Amino acid sequence: MRINRIYILLFCLILILTKSENVLGNKKITAKSPDNKIELNISLDKDVSYSIWHMGQKVLDDSKIALILSENNILGNEPKLLSKKEKVFHENITSPFYRTQSFSVDYREINLKFKGEYGIIFRIYNEGVAYRFYTTQNKEIEIQNEIAEFNFDKDYKTYLAHTTNKKEPFAMAFQNTYEVKTLSAADTSLVFLPATIDLGNSKKLTILESDLETYPGMFIHSSKGENSLKGIFAPYPKSVDYNAWRHQEYITERSSVIAKTKGNRSYPWRILAITEKDIDMPLNNLVYALASPNRTGDYSWVKPGKSAWEWWNDWGLYNVDFKAGINMETYKHYINFASKFGLQYIILDEGWYDPKKGDMMTTIPEIDLPELVSYAKNKNVGIILWTVFNVLDTQLEEACKHYSELGIKGFKIDFLDRDDQKAVEMTYRIAEAAARHKLILDLHGYYKPTGINRTYPNIINFEGVFGMEEAKWSTLEKDMPLYDVTFPFIRMMAGPVDFTSGAMRNASKKDFQPIYYNPMSQGTRCHQLATYIVYDSPLTMLCDSPTLYEKEEEYTHFISSMPVNVDETKILSGEIGEYIVTARRKGNNWYIGGLTNWTARDLQIDLSFLKEGKKYKAIIYKDGANAEKQAADYIHKNANLDTNTQLMLHLASGGGFAISLEEETDFNVKPTAVPPTLGLDAFYKKYVDADGIPIVSSDKVNDVALNRAAKVISQVLSKREDVKKAMITKGCKVMIIGEKEEVCELPEYKHICDTPENTAYWNKRARGFGGAPEHDFSASCGEENVICLPGDRYKGESILVHEFAHIIHMVGILGVNPDFDNELEALRLKAIEKGLWKGTYAISNKEEYFAETVQSFFDCNKYSAEPNGVHNAINTRVKLKEYDPDMYNLLLQYFPEIELDLCPDNRTNQ
Repeated sequence: MRINRIYILLFCLILILTKSENVLGNKKITAKSPDNKIELNISLDKDVSYSIWHMGQKVLDDSKIALILSENNILGNEPKLLSKKEKVFHENITSPFYRTQSFSVDYREINLKFKGEYGIIFRIYNEGVAYRFYTTQNKEIEIQNEIAEFNFDKDYKTYLAHTTNKKEPFAMAFQNTYEVKTLSAADTSLVFLPATIDLGNSKKLTILESDLETYPGMFIHSSKGENSLKGIFAPYPKSVDYNAWRHQEYITERSSVIAKTKGNRSYPWRILAITEKDIDMPLNNLVYALASPNRTGDYSWVKPGKSAWEWWNDWGLYNVDFKAGINMETYKHYINFASKFGLQYIILDEGWYDPKKGDMMTTIPEIDLPELVSYAKNKNVGIILWTVFNVLDTQLEEACKHYSELGIKGFKIDFLDRDDQKAVEMTYRIAEAAARHKLILDLHGYYKPTGINRTYPNIINFEGVFGMEEAKWSTLEKDMPLYDVTFPFIRMMAGPVDFTSGAMRNASKKDFQPIYYNPMSQGTRCHQLATYIVYDSPLTMLCDSPTLYEKEEEYTHFISSMPVNVDETKILSGEIGEYIVTARRKGNNWYIGGLTNWTARDLQIDLSFLKEGKKYKAIIYKDGANAEKQAADYIHKNANLDTNTQLMLHLASGGGFAISLEEETDFNVKPTAVPPTLGLDAFYKKYVDADGIPIVSSDKVNDVALNRAAKVISQVLSKREDVKKAMITKGCKVMIIGEKEEVCELPEYKHICDTPENTAYWNKRARGFGGAPEHDFSASCGEENVICLPGDRYKGESILVHEFAHIIHMVGILGVNPDFDNELEALRLKAIEKGLWKGTYAISNKEEYFAETVQSFFDCNKYSAEPNGVHNAINTRVKLKEYDPDMYNLLLQYFPEIELDLCPDNRTNQ
């Protein structure tokens, strides 16, 4: 018995030793992605190398990887494998302020631990391969270099963006157009990532990195005559100095190592993204997926949005009664513009403090920042301050605390122009401090994104793109329409871009010239417009002068209506360097944008992604018939589209298009019982939801009335989500009074129907109310007016629109723009002075001025040839625009120019 036990123990020991020997002696490791399309081959011989196959094609030849520590200790030479762990993962990732709100990834992970206190983790995703080194040394270490080879078996075409600084190649703004050459013929100067290799048959491999922290970023370079790219890293700074103009830090001497770091850590991910089609490239999420998760905790305070911006147009206001520049009058004008068009921010760019002094705690005498912040707050506009990276870093805690308490919303940080280890560490310090003080960040003069926007969601945009600022000084040699349809496939894989769109001066290829003070864009107006949809940009600019935007208010309102924080993104069609068509969804609505290079083309837009059976109201902006010569020429039209629509569009040379698609809500539904969460009186038995606004009634009201009211309310609120949100937050609702019911039967009006006399008065006096003093957060209307029943005392107008307009004004608009009443009253007094609205209800007070003109704006006010104490002849939108253009323009900020789904008797009779 004892002998048998000994034999069993010996047998088990032999098995263990055999297994250990297999691990220690394993020279080749092969694994596949979860979908089996990608195969990774790892070789452990004299060094560590790997190759990648995709669907039978070798996409990366054997490529060596290693970390070289001080004293020439090379992690990866003569590797001795101690253990290998392999596992398949499925991961769901929340991605706020990204191209989609969430996404999932599947990958196989192989963790190789080697003798020498280091290891390498490989991940094989369905979308590509990534690897990272890690060390487990409990001491500070120095890294002399990292070996990262990318070898190919053929001389493939590449898309490479080179450094723009030949004297100091590691110091630059990380923005250049792409050189397109084969590997062997490519320029050998430094290349910043991402970089793409065309593998033929539409297949691409793109080199990126993620989770870059306490380490320099990776560049690559080619060698003449070789089918290879190699990683290269900025050496660790040894000494720095500061330039005289902006007090910008620059490196005067570098050390012989690339990093000084703790020895127990993981290093950045090296990513090889593989795409089968060009349209897959802008949607590759590996950089975001591989980044460290959120470290800020709650980020609900982070607000993406659009911003007015003065630097690009050089503070270019005219037809104003003050000298435009860095002064209070100018910035108040930009704030007024932002408020008028519903923009969330303005930026105070360079000059609000003296850049030569490098002290951002002291503003110039011309700027009273507390007053400006207060003024902007009353207009529901936030202020973002420009500064230089190292200037903020030297005053970091003081500046973040002071400006956050003052009411500043964030910083636009500029001129880092490097990605050595110290520069990367500076970025993380700033991100952490800004997050603690609830400040958003827009990083300019900055290296490519490496996923830090996942780690710190308060970083909501990055430059690192050849954007619109380049149009101020670059000639046609820098082909921007070509670049505009190239970088979405490459650079945008790394993360969002602050391209700073919105040029209102536009030029054909023959007409373009760089002008610093009055810049223009290469390509058409609709090309500029489409960039707001095509480019990932959670914080985006309106780069041109308010003077020019205000000349085309409808166009500008269209820009402001496009969401920057979307739920879903699709690339409908495209080819790198040729054209791209992108669709983005926000809620039930879609936005489609398309761009082309200098080649004019006709595109058929595939709308099969829309919901089957749903109708969509489309607003289409496309290149005009003369856009080839007059680049600012465009056509604007409305249309009804669905999933079966065959939509053909012509894009002019350097052209584009933009479309918004609003889903028509089906309000022909059976009302439900009132949700208990609304906390309403038992009087109400029926309920329909109008995009968050409850429509309620007793059981005596026809279902059709609730459905029609819901549709009208939805249409009226469709332009301004912020106004609607303010009303929903306050619990606004609409009550429909039954045809046979009296107004005093509604529970909300018990306080005014408190005596028999008052009850009799109000039942006779009104068939609906809107807002205070009757009830702050509700509007009501008789069923007979909503569905045009016989005997409606308000035939010829919509009382629903009138009464609902009151709570839009007093709850919604004032909720987002507390200063609105001052503007409204000023317009009313101006109208009186001009003799407008005499003998009408509109002129009695600002509240009725608003509600009556809203009725006219929507073509549902009653006509009277002569003023009759209530109405006059100004009862339509067209008439209002001509008669009282100031009020028309004010209403245009908040309401869409659409036809409401009213019953016929609600419409004007003249």
